[in-house]
Amino acid sequence: MLDKILKLFLGDTSKRTLSEINPIIDSVKAAESELQNKSDQALRAETEGFRQRLRAESEVQIAERDLLKIQADSEADVDAKD
Repeated sequence: MLDKILKLFLGDTSKRTLSEINPIIDSVKAAESELQNKSDQALRAETEGFRQRLRAESEVQIAERDLLKIQADSEADVDAKD
């Protein structure tokens, strides 16, 4: 009985979950059809582009991390002097 009342007010969790993931499923299906239309060579070129972007982003993040480490060390030195 309580289940029926909760279901009446809150709705069916399975249906809610499906309505949340359906847009994701649709975008995956659209991407699949786009990828099927590309040649192997085009996919390889795209993959290499992704790799280059990842390398570039990784280098930026490593540089930012190193800068933060230097800043933290300098702040620790100032705190130690006080």
